[in-house]
Amino acid sequence: MTRGWWRRNAVALAAVVVLVPATFGAITWNDWSAVRAGTPTDAVVVEHAASVEFGGATWRDARLEPVADVHDLDVPTGARLLRATIAIEPDADAPSCLPPTLRETSGAGRDWSEASSEVGADYDPDAPTSCAGAGTQPFELVALFLVPDDATGPFALDVVDADALPRFLRFRVGSAAAD
Repeated sequence: MTRGWWRRNAVALAAVVVLVPATFGAITWNDWSAVRAGTPTDAVVVEHAASVEFGGATWRDARLEPVADVHDLDVPTGARLLRATIAIEPDADAPSCLPPTLRETSGAGRDWSEASSEVGADYDPDAPTSCAGAGTQPFELVALFLVPDDATGPFALDVVDADALPRFLRFRVGSAAAD
């Protein structure tokens, strides 16, 4: 008597049932791990007025405030300018942070890029918008954000340090009242 096809191939079929999902999982994990490694996905949340050791520096005193004097700047009607500042004390090496992003943490969930050049603000080497060239001395990162009048917060500042990806800093800075 001959055994049926299903019986003769039971071991091979069981291997296929196990190996196909395992292969799919391994390929997916490998692809997503590569994407995730170069993308800011893991927020290190820093509560208002707190400090944190991150990326070879101490980050503290993150704050957001409206810019009162905008008469020399290009601020369109229906928008306002907010200034974000973060004190940074590098350890032995300078951090490699990019300009921060302002994020609305509720409501529409919008975000805004640093806008110093858009509004025509003069460059100030003592108040850089990123960590590039800041060196190892303590400094204050200063960024301007052009936001619509209806953006009331609460807000967070997202700071990406290229050497720490996929982790990044998210400073809770509250809301910035209109002028």
